[in-house]
Amino acid sequence: MIFFLTFIAFLRYYIIEMPRTELITYKEKDGSVPLLKWMDTLSREVQDKWTARLERLEELGYELRRPECDILRDKIYELRLKKGRVNY
Repeated sequence: MIFFLTFIAFLRYYIIEMPRTELITYKEKDGSVPLLKWMDTLSREVQDKWTARLERLEELGYELRRPECDILRDKIYELRLKKGRVNY
């Protein structure tokens, strides 16, 4: 019984109450956001997939792993999305 209660406390702290990651997007001096401009060039289906991927990044932060995210080098991460044969 004690193990079960400890496990529930673990789940509550690490899964249920995990703090969300704040996503900050770059904005040009003219107010445009390059990420949104790029997303506008994609099909609606791919835009929806990217939106879902960004939401998962916000939810999981550094816990997000392959195939959705990978480390490139020097604490620089890459958010990934594959649709068909195209890697974004």
